[in-house]
Amino acid sequence: MKIILEELYNGNIDPLELIFPKSPEYRPLTQRISDMLEIWEKKLSEDDTNYLKHCWIYMLNPVQWNGIVYIRI
Repeated sequence: MKIILEELYNGNIDPLELIFPKSPEYRPLTQRISDMLEIWEKKLSEDDTNYLKHCWIYMLNPVQWNGIVYIRI
């Protein structure tokens, strides 16, 4: 248990990466999003693609404030 807490503290484990929704819509939706991002990567410049990826990661990571988790949308 101590090792897991250390890994969390050091930022080596992200609990959100370990959560896989059981909804049947999850996998097709994530595939569709992945396909759309790939299409945009082909159309955008390298700088714009990096910006898109940065925005996507920022949007997916929740913000915690005062014990309540908020998801950026």
